[in-house]
Amino acid sequence: MSLGISSTPQGFSAFISNLGIRDTTDDFVFIKSEVPCVADGVFTQSLFAGPSVTISRDNLKDSQAQAIVVISKNANVANGSVGIADAKEVLQLVAGETGIAAHNIVIASTGVIGRRYPIEKIRTGLSGFGKKLTAADFHAAARGIMTTDTVAKLATRKIGNANLVGIAKGVGMIEPNMATLLTFFFTDAAIEANIAVLSWVQYSNNSE
Repeated sequence: MSLGISSTPQGFSAFISNLGIRDTTDDFVFIKSEVPCVADGVFTQSLFAGPSVTISRDNLKDSQAQAIVVISKNANVANGSVGIADAKEVLQLVAGETGIAAHNIVIASTGVIGRRYPIEKIRTGLSGFGKKLTAADFHAAARGIMTTDTVAKLATRKIGNANLVGIAKGVGMIEPNMATLLTFFFTDAAIEANIAVLSWVQYSNNSE
């Protein structure tokens, strides 16, 4: 689907790049809002969830976020305390580059299980990235979160004067309860926090 200017949510910028996580394709997606915004999430119920899930659950308890980070090609799962430390370091690196508090950033990871992030490559790749942000390219973001997907997944909708875009990744492995599925929605609509929470739960349940 073509994403024209008229259907692009306003107020979002991004940095999308290859940090060398596994191959030469884009593997790091950062998208930020100009201001803190209402945010919510529905997460896998797997008991084997990695640090990205547990940290993001905590960061969304106040129904607010200003940015997301997605690392593809490495799930950062089954790495114990080192994996937790790596995920927190990524958030601190991003926070330092952008001025956004780490607790206002959501992190997601997808890919190989049981392998640490190549943290030195990430440190190098994120150095100075805060000065390289451009208007959010949601097509590029949809490609950057892919792992075994064969096509990028993106959909848009214009609702009155507001714009909504959704991107997703996942091929088959959606059990138990969204196990490796990642989906993100961005909008410039004004939404109350309680409405956002109810909507996420309702739509997620209806999509099963």
